[in-house]
Amino acid sequence: MQHPFRRLKKQKEDFKVSPRAPGEDQRRSRHLYEELTARLTERENHQDRRT
Repeated sequence: MQHPFRRLKKQKEDFKVSPRAPGEDQRRSRHLYEELTARLTERENHQDRRT
């Protein structure tokens, strides 16, 4: 099974390359992207505290 952190990073990359969707989809994508970014940042901060 793939590590969830790696999967999150992959999702984030997919967001970068995917074309911006019009209207509602664009807003939803941006919301999802920001949520992913927040989760990644949270994860990275957590890892920083451990080291």
